[in-house]
Amino acid sequence: MQTAVLTCTLISCLCSIFGCIGLLLTYIKVIVVRNYIRKLLMFLTLANFVHVSAKLTGVIAKMSSSNDTSVTTNTTTLCKAQGVISAYAPMAMFLWSTVIAIYFHSHVLQTSCRETLASVPSSIVCHCICWIVPAIVCFVGLHYDVYGETTKLYMPLGCWIDTDDTRLSHKQQVLWMMLTKIGWECVTFLVVAEVAVYTAWRLVVLPLLHPRNNHPNCSAVFRDTRLQIHNGLRHADRNFLWAWLIFYGLRVWGVVRFFLLWASESQNVCEEADILVIVQAICDPGQAFIDFLLFCVFDKDVRGHFCGHNSRRQRVNELAETHPILRRSTSLPQSFL
Repeated sequence: MQTAVLTCTLISCLCSIFGCIGLLLTYIKVIVVRNYIRKLLMFLTLANFVHVSAKLTGVIAKMSSSNDTSVTTNTTTLCKAQGVISAYAPMAMFLWSTVIAIYFHSHVLQTSCRETLASVPSSIVCHCICWIVPAIVCFVGLHYDVYGETTKLYMPLGCWIDTDDTRLSHKQQVLWMMLTKIGWECVTFLVVAEVAVYTAWRLVVLPLLHPRNNHPNCSAVFRDTRLQIHNGLRHADRNFLWAWLIFYGLRVWGVVRFFLLWASESQNVCEEADILVIVQAICDPGQAFIDFLLFCVFDKDVRGHFCGHNSRRQRVNELAETHPILRRSTSLPQSFL
């Protein structure tokens, strides 16, 4: 069982590292994709990379460990460090996912605050919340020395909240798991659900129910196949609608296993669901790779750039990104594209 979990986690981590590199190279090389929501995606990718690196460290340490006492002693500090990173990176991921969801929600639905969210003061606030708040929570956990090897079956492997030490009761372990990861994940679930449902209602259901009364700007980014420079979103950015479903598909397994742990102080409840351990081992570090597929492989502009099929439209878009006069243009003639 442990060998299967290690193998699945290793493959998923390597795929996600490849996805992080691909997303970063795409942002550097393809000028047309450099809108604000893509910049937010890069910050999420950075948090993903830190998370995957911690997972990969745990896999390597687990594979190289033996019954030798000296090895166990030497890896104690490494385990605590991995526990801190395993708490910090997911919190940052969830916060950046929430920021992206709110920005996408406001921009697609043409709310008045969409320009404010992309302003420099708002960006500073987002960075402070998404990077500093998780660090504060982690430092509090370090103060109480709660990090260590997670041996209960909530985690497929590695270190996070110390479940070996008898000084932490079952309730304390559950509390710190909530404070350092699961609680933030549940809040993100609620925000993402609201954004996905309300956006789908406005962009899909309402146009079907009242096709003649559609607001002209309600779903322009989805109805117009041309790049809309003035609204800040590309047609390919509609893929962010799928990102929320993928987020649920990847993260729900760990939450389910957490509540199984919460329901019983013994491990008997979780042992009956070994398949969840394998699924979590694959999905938990796999978000960066799925993001790469969604926002690079399935993005027409990205494929056109790297396949050498840059159309006139793409060249105009790149020109518009580098010239403020064209960027401020509210529309471009169809014949020009």
